[in-house]
Amino acid sequence: MNNRKKCLLCKKPMVRWVYGEPDFDALREQLLNDEIVLGGCCLTDHSPKWACIPCCISYHSDGIGYLDHNLIDTYENNDDKWFLLQGQEIDFNPKESKPYKLPEKIQVICSNDFLKENNKKRSVGFYFQEGGYNSAQRNISYLDGILVWNEYESLFDSLQIQENQLPTHVYVLPPKVKKAVNHFITSSKWKKDYFQPTMDGTQWEFHRLVETKIKKSYGSNDFPPVYEELQILLNRILNGTNEFLKI
Repeated sequence: MNNRKKCLLCKKPMVRWVYGEPDFDALREQLLNDEIVLGGCCLTDHSPKWACIPCCISYHSDGIGYLDHNLIDTYENNDDKWFLLQGQEIDFNPKESKPYKLPEKIQVICSNDFLKENNKKRSVGFYFQEGGYNSAQRNISYLDGILVWNEYESLFDSLQIQENQLPTHVYVLPPKVKKAVNHFITSSKWKKDYFQPTMDGTQWEFHRLVETKIKKSYGSNDFPPVYEELQILLNRILNGTNEFLKI
C-alpha cells in the first residue's frame, strides 16, 4: 500500500476502490483494516479510483474528488464489513452506527456568510444562486478549491433546509482545476446589474471574493456572455469532463 495518493482535504493516504467479483476470503483482512473499498462488478470510465474513508470523499482518475454518499452509508452502518463476516467464526463486534459529519473545510463553505468570514488576502471564492419563483433552484458556493452545490425543485424547497442536511454535491478540485476556477473568478468581467422586465423568469446572483473584496452581480432574465462561461465551467466540473485542463 505504498505510494498511495493523499486526500486533498485531510492530507492522509487514501485507499483503492476494488471492482469486479473479488475473492472475499483473500480481501477480508484488507477490508476490515480499511485498506480497500469494494465498488461492485461494474466498472466505467467514470468510476472512482481512490477513496478517503474518514472524509467520505472519492476521487476520479482526473483528480476531482466528490462527496460519496455510498461511502457515507458504509461509514455510518458498517455494511460491507458486516456482509463479509456473515457465517464466519471471527470475533468481531460491529461498531455502533455513527452519524457522518462534513469535514471542517466543507462546513465552512456551508455558512451563509462564508465569503465575508474568509475574505483573506489569498482566498478566492464565489457564491452563485439561480432560479425562479416556480422553477428549480441552484445554490453553489466555492472557496479555495472546494465547491458545494445544492439543487432544489422549487424556491419553497430551498427555504426548507433541515439542520445537518448534507449538500447535494461537494467537489474537491485538484490544483489544475482549482487554478482554472480561480482564474475565472479573478479575471472575468461582470457588471453590477442585468435586467429584463419579464414576469416569472429566471433570477440569479453571483458574488465574487477577489482581493479581500466581495463584488456582487445580479440578473433577471438577462444573461451576459460571461454568465455562459460560468455555466460551461460548472458543467465540466459536474460531469467530470476536464479535457480543457489537459489533466
